[in-house]
Amino acid sequence: MVTRIRMFTLLFSVIWLTGCMTQSIHSERHQALSTYKLPAGTSKALLLPIDITVHELHVSGSEEVPAWTAKGTQKVGAAVRNRLARYGKLRIMETDHLDESAQKAIDQHLALYYPVLFTQMMYRNEKAWQHKLSQVDSTLGPGLAFLQQQTGASLAIVVSGADYISTSGRKMTSFLAAAFGVVVPMGQSFLNIGIIDLKTGNLLWNNTTLSASLGFLEDKDVNEALEHLFATFPAFRRAQP
Repeated sequence: MVTRIRMFTLLFSVIWLTGCMTQSIHSERHQALSTYKLPAGTSKALLLPIDITVHELHVSGSEEVPAWTAKGTQKVGAAVRNRLARYGKLRIMETDHLDESAQKAIDQHLALYYPVLFTQMMYRNEKAWQHKLSQVDSTLGPGLAFLQQQTGASLAIVVSGADYISTSGRKMTSFLAAAFGVVVPMGQSFLNIGIIDLKTGNLLWNNTTLSASLGFLEDKDVNEALEHLFATFPAFRRAQP
C-alpha cells in the first residue's frame, strides 16, 4: 500500500521538476457527478477530520513540528469551513459526536483515500489510463454508507495536506549546491479537497494544489491555495421534492 508520506514525497517530486509556481495540477470528476443530485430540502455534508501536517525540512531530512501542525490545521480548517459556509447548498456537520466505531471506520476509509488519490494523479498520463479520463470511476467502496443513516448526511468532505518548510541551513545548502549544478529541493506544500458520496463511496470530485510558495501557517497563503482548490468545486443540482 502506498503510504501517505510516500505519496507526498512522490507528488513533491513532480513540482520540483516542473517549477516553483503555485499549481492546481489535478482536478478530477467522477463519471457519476454529472447525474448526481443533492436530496431535496436541507442537504448535509460531513466534514471528516482534517489531516494536515507541517514539517521542518532541514539539511539531512525532515521532521514534523507539532506546534506548526496544530497551527496549520487550525488555519486550513477555519478557511475551509468559511468557504463551505458561503457555498450555501450544504449544511456542514462535524464528526466529533460520532462514536468510536464510526471514527474507526472513517480512519480506515481515509487510509484508502490516499492510494486512490495517488493513482489518479500519478498515472493519468499513462497510455493504459487514457480511457479513464472521460470515465473516472474511483471509489472507496460503500463502507461509510452507515454514516448517511446515522447523520442524514449525503456527502463527506476530505481535507488533507502537508507543508514542508526549509530551514536557513537547507536554503544555504541549496544555494551552494546550485553552484555545482546540483539541485537540492526546497520546501513545498500539498493540499487536497475531495467529496465522497456516502451511499456509494464514489469519489465524486477532488482537486489538488502543489506549491513552492504557499504554506499553511499564514492566512494569506491558505486563502490563496483555497482559491485554486474551490475554483472547480461542483455546482450540485438538487432533487425535486
